[in-house]
Amino acid sequence: MNSYSLRPATKTDFAFLQKLHKLTLKPYVEQIWGWNDLQQEKLLCDRFDPAKLQVIQIESEDVGVLQVEEKIEQIFLANILLLPEWQGKGLGSKIVLDIIVRAGNLPVTLTVLKPNPAKSLYERLGFVTTNEDEVRYFMKRIAF
Repeated sequence: MNSYSLRPATKTDFAFLQKLHKLTLKPYVEQIWGWNDLQQEKLLCDRFDPAKLQVIQIESEDVGVLQVEEKIEQIFLANILLLPEWQGKGLGSKIVLDIIVRAGNLPVTLTVLKPNPAKSLYERLGFVTTNEDEVRYFMKRIAF
């Protein structure tokens, strides 16, 4: 497993995020709400804030996006998206484990869409479902 690095996102990363969003989330969004390219583009435009994002890189190649919100009482893993060719290779696990270690005594929380198989990854890493709504699971990993 190659080591990864993180770099701050910039406005020029929007096209990469748009591609990544479609490649990684379309199957799950489609199952829940249906997929509409224009709606998804508008949603991304409205929510795109490069100051909150980090681009995941392997050997200077952009392979994903990470959004972590550090709060007083918890660390919220708001988003982790990896290009399909980097999924299932341990990279996501490594990144999430690094976040858990960095969290120290704080719990790490996240949400995952119900059709997304990443839920099993989070469970393997010690996350438990604390709540759910019609479309997503709310998960938490208590500090070591």
